[in-house]
Amino acid sequence: MERKRSKNSVSLVEEPIATIVLFAETVDKIRSLYTMIDTDSDGVLTIDDFDAHFVSQAEAKEKWDSIRAHFDQDADGHVDLNEFLGGFKKLTLSETSFFPSVDIISLADLISEVEKEVNERCCKIVDELYEFLSN
Repeated sequence: MERKRSKNSVSLVEEPIATIVLFAETVDKIRSLYTMIDTDSDGVLTIDDFDAHFVSQAEAKEKWDSIRAHFDQDADGHVDLNEFLGGFKKLTLSETSFFPSVDIISLADLISEVEKEVNERCCKIVDELYEFLSN
């Protein structure tokens, strides 16, 4: 007998994401990138913000579609800061090569190592996006 998921159920990927804490430094880096992308300073990212960063509208749309696919959690056509922060956690946890490379002796150790890894990967992605958008 197949079990149906309730509307309120959470996937195995989403539930752990909520428990992962981004360090203040990581949040600051992500927030700074978000502010840089949000060219009209309206507090949400839209295709218009990407148009300002790319000469080609086709390239802007391609980049926006990619960002929206990863970060627009409620599919409303724009990305707010909370979605952006959550999207970074989801993006780093979804990498197939992800697993802490230390001996884990307790659940607390596992969570701590996952948080460190997620934060390091978030910072790396932010740095890469800054470099990409600055060129």
